[in-house]
Amino acid sequence: MKRIQDYEVLGESYKTKSGNTIRIREKIEKDGLSEFIVECSRCSLDEELFPYGSIIIDIRKFREKRCSCLCSKTPQLTLKQKSIRCKRILEKYFAEFKSIFYKDSTCFVEVENPVTKEIKSFRYEHLINEKVSLKTLDFISHLESEISLGGNFNLYPVLNPVSRNNWLLHCHRCSEDIYTESGTCTGMFPTRLDRLKESIFPCRCSDKYRYTIDQWTLRSKIACERSNYKFLGLKDTDKRNWKISYICPKGHQRSSFMKPFVLQGKRCKLCSKDSYNTAGYYPDRVEELDTLYLTLFEGDDVFCKIGRSFNTKSRNSNYPNEYKLTVLSEIKLTHQEVWDMEQMLHDVCKGAHYSPLISFKGSVKECFTTDILNHPEIISTFNLKEIAND
Repeated sequence: MKRIQDYEVLGESYKTKSGNTIRIREKIEKDGLSEFIVECSRCSLDEELFPYGSIIIDIRKFREKRCSCLCSKTPQLTLKQKSIRCKRILEKYFAEFKSIFYKDSTCFVEVENPVTKEIKSFRYEHLINEKVSLKTLDFISHLESEISLGGNFNLYPVLNPVSRNNWLLHCHRCSEDIYTESGTCTGMFPTRLDRLKESIFPCRCSDKYRYTIDQWTLRSKIACERSNYKFLGLKDTDKRNWKISYICPKGHQRSSFMKPFVLQGKRCKLCSKDSYNTAGYYPDRVEELDTLYLTLFEGDDVFCKIGRSFNTKSRNSNYPNEYKLTVLSEIKLTHQEVWDMEQMLHDVCKGAHYSPLISFKGSVKECFTTDILNHPEIISTFNLKEIAND
């Protein structure tokens, strides 16, 4: 058989078993086996991945009508080309490419979860062929009939090398709140599909959201600012119960448990006798947001309670378990406005005062018979027309 000369190869084209066409463009001047720069009818269209000069074959591949690009079963790619392929795959899964390297003869890729910052290495072949724990974006549309996300959420698959939280929920509301603005949150929340199917959301829209210590610090600072306290910091106790250190407006340097301070409005004990009275009035918090509520209690006896709280969720959890609670209405105003309304309504309803069979904090002055639901002042204040007319 006549030996093929290099000059006879230039400009020639051939079709491989994969159906792509290889065209010989120029010879590479080097010793040894002749090599050529070629173009592939498919791969060369991707100029980022295969710029001119990146696809090279030797004379043997020419004779056997083979190639070295992605049309081959064994493509010969540089680390840079492999990196580009990995980044494209990971963009789809909201994961971050960190590095690519060889260990012995095996190529590995380091991938980071952008939320948890966890990093894990995957074999390049497994990542490219999506044989790792990746979920496809097409799967999200399939889930729309099963999970009601609503307009405030977006769902993204993600590589999570440790836990089963293989999805990221982006909450539009939480991504624009004070925690995201302060840098203590990204607006992206790791979650699992089984939790979403049960309408258990991982963001701050859920009552079960667990705030990080940085977010608790922010909440503590805000609580101090509202009460004109000087925030000194947080400290951890032996029982993992954080305390907040502060200086009150009267100059007392104190520390209080963080959650009661932030959630229940507990403040400096040395000032308590001067600052608070039995009616629940807080003169140093008159501009803070407060809640006036009307709650129906049902158990062995039935009655209503008119009260106020800076944190109704915490307040409701302290009532006796023997009662079923139904919040009929809530009004959110400043503490001064809420307190004034509460005192006025207590005075209006004093003729219907009721003493529950099971006593609890607030039961002495704030409980009334259900007759008050038909009182014009209660109906207009709490907008109970529909309830009252049933």
